[in-house]
Amino acid sequence: MIMQHISSDPTEIRAEIDDLLALIARSPTRRPAAQPRLHRLLTALKAAGAPVPLDLLALDQKLVDEAVEDMFDNLPV
Repeated sequence: MIMQHISSDPTEIRAEIDDLLALIARSPTRRPAAQPRLHRLLTALKAAGAPVPLDLLALDQKLVDEAVEDMFDNLPV
């Protein structure tokens, strides 16, 4: 996976977040793959001094929880 540069402009970061949320909405199967990017964007938004919406923090955590659950679902018993 290629790491993309993240802007330090809060307006640009929010636009990237909106694009990512639209991608998740269009293709729910891509949710797990979107989490690392969402986390980096939220971190960049905070670093830029902009408020990070609680609903986006909750989504980030939910995606992490889903990924962990998926890992355990695939373990043999």
